[in-house]
Amino acid sequence: MRLKTKEYREIMQEKGLTAEQICKSTGLSAFAFRWILNNGGFTSDGTLKALAYAAGVEMKGIVRTGRCWLIFRLSG
Repeated sequence: MRLKTKEYREIMQEKGLTAEQICKSTGLSAFAFRWILNNGGFTSDGTLKALAYAAGVEMKGIVRTGRCWLIFRLSG
């Protein structure tokens, strides 16, 4: 699944959340969190749930819907 990275950054800014706070709440390393934000938002369902919880939003609000090209490549 994919995180809506732009929207997630906006939520963080609106709520005054830092990357350090998100990492502490989710258990992600700073490297992993930066990688998710800077590389298309690809991550697991569990991580998306943790990111939603850390930002105080519903998961459906931060998940990019639709299939990505990688899924089509792997299945086709």
